[in-house]
Amino acid sequence: MQEPEAPLNFASPFRVGEFVVDPGANRVGGPQSDRKIEPKAMQVLCILASRQGQTVRREELLQTVWAGRVVVDETLTRAISLLRQALADGSSGPGYIQTVPKQGYRLVALVSAAETRVPPAQPAVTMPTENEEPTVESEQKFNKASAKVNQGSRRPLLFAVIALIVAASGLLVFSLFSPSSSISQGNQISSVAVLPFAKLDESKETAYLAAGVAEELINALARVPDLRVPSRHSSFAFEGRGAALADIATALDVRHVLEGSVQRSGDALRISARLVEVSTDTTVWSHQYNGELQRIFAMEEEIASGVIEALSGQKQVGVAAGSSFVRTPNVDAYSVYLQGQYWWMNGTTGNWFYQARDAFEQAVSLDPEFAEAYASLAYIYARHDFHDQYMPGDIARARAADAIDRALALNSEAVDAHLAQAILATSNNDFASARAALDRALQIEPRNPVAHYLDAELQIARNNPELALQSAKRALALDPLSPWVNVSLGIVHYYRGEYAAAKSTIDEAVRIDPEYTWAYLWRAMVLHAEGQLAAAVLSMRRCLALDPSSETNAAYMGWLYLDLMDQAKARYWFEYAASLQGDNERSRLWGRLVSLAVDREDDELLLGLAEGSFDELHN
Repeated sequence: MQEPEAPLNFASPFRVGEFVVDPGANRVGGPQSDRKIEPKAMQVLCILASRQGQTVRREELLQTVWAGRVVVDETLTRAISLLRQALADGSSGPGYIQTVPKQGYRLVALVSAAETRVPPAQPAVTMPTENEEPTVESEQKFNKASAKVNQGSRRPLLFAVIALIVAASGLLVFSLFSPSSSISQGNQISSVAVLPFAKLDESKETAYLAAGVAEELINALARVPDLRVPSRHSSFAFEGRGAALADIATALDVRHVLEGSVQRSGDALRISARLVEVSTDTTVWSHQYNGELQRIFAMEEEIASGVIEALSGQKQVGVAAGSSFVRTPNVDAYSVYLQGQYWWMNGTTGNWFYQARDAFEQAVSLDPEFAEAYASLAYIYARHDFHDQYMPGDIARARAADAIDRALALNSEAVDAHLAQAILATSNNDFASARAALDRALQIEPRNPVAHYLDAELQIARNNPELALQSAKRALALDPLSPWVNVSLGIVHYYRGEYAAAKSTIDEAVRIDPEYTWAYLWRAMVLHAEGQLAAAVLSMRRCLALDPSSETNAAYMGWLYLDLMDQAKARYWFEYAASLQGDNERSRLWGRLVSLAVDREDDELLLGLAEGSFDELHN
């Protein structure tokens, strides 16, 4: 293979179609916008411009732009995506940058010289002292030092290795999912928010039960045509805050609020519920149910029927949405299932995975015919790398696939099983199967916010950033107070290169839940992409203070310190990441990473790891 041609050294801006490209300022200006892009993306654009009309192979772009570093294909795909965004490249045709299947890319727009257009320089922000906030003045030296390191040759393979290892842990590369189903826009009979039911005794089990009753009612009512029901995260966001019903209704944009309480004494159960029209402060329906714990499912259906009748004026014979209720004759299995749901929905650190998984495993052990517990377990295993890498991927995927089969054999409408199926199919690049599974989930629950933000992830994986944004915004409209959904939208903005918008939505997630570690991690990722290393370190300090047991997060902190040329702190965090793994190949890699990357003591090992041989570390 011939040596690739070097990219043009553009001394002055040039024009691509109607856009002015300024390589020196890393900016692309058009008729209606002026956007800054990442340096590597600019280098890719310069190469394509220098070969206008010709196909440039992916291998050549990777070799030229990343200077011999071994990087994953998604790195180039993301650069192309950022360029298409900057050039307003549509998805209906080749636009400015055309993908040549199985070969590479070509710039099809006319390239010509242009006058200089240099926007005002923006101050950089970098690393402060240990206890001070980042400032422009105190940290300029770190920007210069970091730039100097990146130009040198002492660690050309470092970030390829870290990026691949962290990507294998689910941090940098999506392996997930435009839905064909749409949210109903018809005339609504009303809108109702189901608030978390209060527990009237001190039992921890009652707390799980109260949350479970409210969640079951949300799921059931959400299937009623033209009835808008805010999702769980949004409705539960006001728990314990003492907010007035009027304020809650305004925040959630609903007309009615359903509230209630749960009290349990042994096997005796009492559930009270009332539906309030907030604008008039009028109770339009209320009821109290007493009975044995085994009657809980009947009580939930009766509450849903009463609410629907009160809102529609029509008596319900059964509940059309009744099939959405969890079904098991084993009350003990249902009780531990609710514990799993609680940790799944409320977990803010990596520990949520273990607690939710253990509860669902116990539920299916108590009742091997419990479809919904299998479905939830399938989703947990499919998302085994959502916060961190908790177990070898092949083991987690095998367990997820088995749970999916069991769930769907028992109940073909187990939504979480379809969502898990979509995650697994997409991780195998089987986008057709993923699309089918996701569409089935949306057919069952068109207003399921998780399905919509998984759809956003699919569109990112398929390099459809505009569709990804639409799906992420759709999820946010359904569940605006969910930290998960806000971070998901922030991630879409990140992949689109819209860093200000990304930070805004991620900061909203932090405001909603100040202990949500995933938000601090992605805030750091956005700041890192902007070159604000100091602020990224501060965000990761908060993340690791909340969840010190995350190997991936600790390793990422080491990466940040290496970027700041602080080898001592980098070594500390890599060794800490190693200590979380115990004695195995993966931990020994983390322990040696600074020496491998900075001292270059074993380039062959580093290259081998970067090329993918480190897959064995997960076995």
